[in-house]
Amino acid sequence: MGSHLPHQLLQVPPLLINKAAKKLETMKTDSSSAAKITKKSKNKKINRVESSLKESSHDLLLFKFKSGALIALVLFVVFRLLNSLFEGKVVAKLPFKPI
Repeated sequence: MGSHLPHQLLQVPPLLINKAAKKLETMKTDSSSAAKITKKSKNKKINRVESSLKESSHDLLLFKFKSGALIALVLFVVFRLLNSLFEGKVVAKLPFKPI
């Protein structure tokens, strides 16, 4: 697999995404800092944070999808193996007679 999934997971933990979302929200609603920073530079900063947040969310979603697919594949193989090992064998006896 040529991907670097564990490294990506360290770069994009969900806490950082939440922190960036809160920062973006405060940047958009904070009007007192507007006097200090020009409107143009503030918009550039907001756009930069928004694009970073979108990219981080995308990376996290992709990692979750790949890990879920890998887990599903492993479980499929394990269940097929167990099915072939125990096919036709009695693995438990019921304490009653079925109707």
